[in-house]
Amino acid sequence: MWQGSVVSIHITRAAGQPMETVAQARAVAGRGLEGDRYFLGTGYYSDKPGAGGREVTLIETETLDALPASAAEQNGTAAERLQQDAGRP
Repeated sequence: MWQGSVVSIHITRAAGQPMETVAQARAVAGRGLEGDRYFLGTGYYSDKPGAGGREVTLIETETLDALPASAAEQNGTAAERLQQDAGRP
């Protein structure tokens, strides 16, 4: 069993808008994080079918560490060994 921790939560109300860091968010099954663009139906892909949905995106801290600083600042959710534990190489 893997273990991970959420180190940062980011939402945005509409596509193309800057992400906002929030201290907490209410997760709703099948909808995502309350207040986020996909929860509200205002995301870029909201009107396009998605296999499995777009409720939450988890990104490993190792992946963020490999990004340029400007990109890493816009992402902040992490779980240790997330890709492998999700069955991906």
